[in-house]
Amino acid sequence: MKKIRRNPSSSPAAQLMAVEVITELLVTTSPHRLGEVLTEHLRELSGARTVMVLAYRPEHECHEILTVSPMRRATLFSNVELNLFCFNTFPGNLPFFPGELPPGHPLKVPLARAGIHSMVRYPLAVGGEPVGLMLLFDLPGLDRIGETSQIIHLLLSPIALELKNVLNYRKIEEQAQELELRVKERTSELAAALAETEAARQRVELILESISDGILFTDRHHRVLIMSPCAKNILGFHNDQNFQLPVQETLAGTPLLNQLTAIGAGHRVQGCVEWSFGEKDSEPRICQARSAVVKNPKGEFTGVITLLQDVSRERALDRMKSDFISTAAHELRTPLAAVMGFADLLTNPNPLDEEQRRECLDIIYQNSERLEKIVDELFDLSRIEAGQLLQVRRVPCDLVALLRLYIRTFNVLSSSHGFEQSAPEGPIPVLVDEAKLSRVMDNLLGNAAKFSPMGSLIQVLVRVEDSEVRVTIADEGIGMTPRQIERMFEKFYRADSSNTAKGGLGLGMAIVKSIIEAHDGKIWVNSAHGKGTQVHFTLPLLHPEIKSGWNGTEERL
Repeated sequence: MKKIRRNPSSSPAAQLMAVEVITELLVTTSPHRLGEVLTEHLRELSGARTVMVLAYRPEHECHEILTVSPMRRATLFSNVELNLFCFNTFPGNLPFFPGELPPGHPLKVPLARAGIHSMVRYPLAVGGEPVGLMLLFDLPGLDRIGETSQIIHLLLSPIALELKNVLNYRKIEEQAQELELRVKERTSELAAALAETEAARQRVELILESISDGILFTDRHHRVLIMSPCAKNILGFHNDQNFQLPVQETLAGTPLLNQLTAIGAGHRVQGCVEWSFGEKDSEPRICQARSAVVKNPKGEFTGVITLLQDVSRERALDRMKSDFISTAAHELRTPLAAVMGFADLLTNPNPLDEEQRRECLDIIYQNSERLEKIVDELFDLSRIEAGQLLQVRRVPCDLVALLRLYIRTFNVLSSSHGFEQSAPEGPIPVLVDEAKLSRVMDNLLGNAAKFSPMGSLIQVLVRVEDSEVRVTIADEGIGMTPRQIERMFEKFYRADSSNTAKGGLGLGMAIVKSIIEAHDGKIWVNSAHGKGTQVHFTLPLLHPEIKSGWNGTEERL
């Protein structure tokens, strides 16, 4: 840095020195660097022991030290005491001595404590607005001060203007940093808000995916905003191609469109509609849509929420129950008519011979047994509907001998089919309720005979497998479709409900399944349309150590 001459003796020399100082100041942009330049030159010019440059901070209504030369004297005064130098309570800008201060002046004690013998103050202002202050302490002599003041007065305005520019530059930098910090904070807040929004969206999607019913929401502009996966499946959509499209395009051809249009127009606040849908060559499905108005806290209309349900099973169950009532009435009427008819015949005044009376009584007894069977099935149905397992009284018995008895009994009632039993040699001990197992075999053998041609063979196969025994009833009948197999054990289901000649309430297989499960067994069906049916069920062995296999005897009955 170029050194300034110590003893300028003429005004031109002072002006040259001022130009050199201003030139150096113009390239300074840091407030602290500006203070260093000023203190260095002021000490060089004045010979002052200590030089301080203060900057005025109007936002804080105080001054701050830009620099002190030498730095070891930066702690001469406290911040409160430094601010006192800014008050216009001094004799002026010329040198003065602490002893000249009036008694009680707030700076008298601090100056004495700091060992200050003389000082001079140079306020810095631009357009009457203070920007800073230069303080020179312990000057060498008054003659030196006069020369220094000439140069300093030339420098005051440029220094004040440069200091203001530098302070403004620093303020801009501080504002830029503050703005950058706020931008970072706001960016972080936005990122957190976006993350929370995304998490909330994912939670909503998980909820929508877990709901078994479809959810559809349309806004006040009749656009689709929400469509859950189940709703897409019901309505036949496989992607988001319908998102935010008008309902006129999304739901064209469905009764739901008319319902949403009416609710959106304010004609009603809710509605319910059903319609059939489904792919070609498949069983039609039935959709139920319940819609209701959605309002914001101010009571303003914001959209319509719709709950979509596939009620195909419920409607099918309703039809089956209707068919059941009709079938039950028919099944009850036939034996009741026989009982009443032959009872009336017995009370006829015209005498009947003994053979005729016995025949009438046999018919009444057979139809009473038929009525008892129907009533038993209805009682069993009520227990199944209540979620109760059927009560079984299990006793040890030989399954092979028991099945042989059931088959022979059934063969007497249905002699139009051949029956064959295949089982291992020796007894197979099991714990069963004989009466309940009789109902199982009666139902399974009855179905096999009912849906098999006259003279065909019905087989009963017994096989021991590990700790259980498997029984298979196989026929050569018309077989079943996969859909019929799927619904085989449903209550009220009849494979061919249109054929009332094949009796039954549609409860038999549901009751059979309950009886087998009450014995801790399993039951299932294998069948193909036109190729016969095999019904399998298992029962636990009483003694699991029995050798497994098919090695046994076959008996044709």
